[in-house]
Amino acid sequence: MLNLNTDSSFVKLYDHWFGKTGDPNAAATMVLAQVQADVAGRSGKDSHQAMSVSAVAQILGVSNEMVYKLCAQGDLGHKRIGRRIIVTPHQLAEYQQQEDY
Repeated sequence: MLNLNTDSSFVKLYDHWFGKTGDPNAAATMVLAQVQADVAGRSGKDSHQAMSVSAVAQILGVSNEMVYKLCAQGDLGHKRIGRRIIVTPHQLAEYQQQEDY
């Protein structure tokens, strides 16, 4: 869990995601997603914010098709609403914490 009381934890987290993505906007989005997931985890609730396949693809720096493939293989947690696939910040953070990512 993040220590939300220290600025250095945010800087370290941002540096981590910037190193993985090379994109400052994606890194900031992932910091926010992890903070939201952490806060939701502390309250015992899953984050209600969901991301589309295209938003996830942009964060990961891959194509929409690759996100669909990761979901189909079971590598990326997701939920289906009809034909639509959504990914919560918590599910994305879990995927990105895998060693193979």
